Amino acid sequence: GIPRWDRSMMKIKLFTCFVSHSLIFQCVVVVRRMTSSSSVLSEYYAAMNAHDVDKALTFLHPKVLVTFPEEKRNWQGAAVAHEKFSGMFISMPSFIGTYDILSVDAEDANIIGNADGTSSCGLSEERITVACRFQCATSSSDSARNMTYHICGGLITQIHHL
Repeated sequence: GIPRWDRSMMKIKLFTCFVSHSLIFQCVVVVRRMTSSSSVLSEYYAAMNAHDVDKALTFLHPKVLVTFPEEKRNWQGAAVAHEKFSGMFISMPSFIGTYDILSVDAEDANIIGNADGTSSCGLSEERITVACRFQCATSSSDSARNMTYHICGGLITQIHHL
């Protein structure tokens, strides 16, 4: 997928470049994305709480894998996410999600969200386990569960409902 770029997520390193012996100026030589996994998760929840499906999808890898303890509920892909989130916001118009981070683990990534777990994003991956609470006053629903988010390259590649 195409990564999201936002000025708040970029870091620009300036180095002094010598053009001649007497002229010195600053050159922008490196621009790289500086997105922390916790900020990706925070922004994803903000988009979900704003019921902004399109914005929420910008935080998901196109092949995002979502799993549940009941395997028949598992699904994959941003197109399916769009359908599910849109339907959820219609049936739960006052949906709000909150979370507390329980743990963060980092390792070299080798999973990008394919069902067989064989693809690679080639970057460091973080797994953030959170205690979530999802509420909707309109439908009187209130549920809590732990979840693990795999985040790689600034995108959520996997969401596991524990």
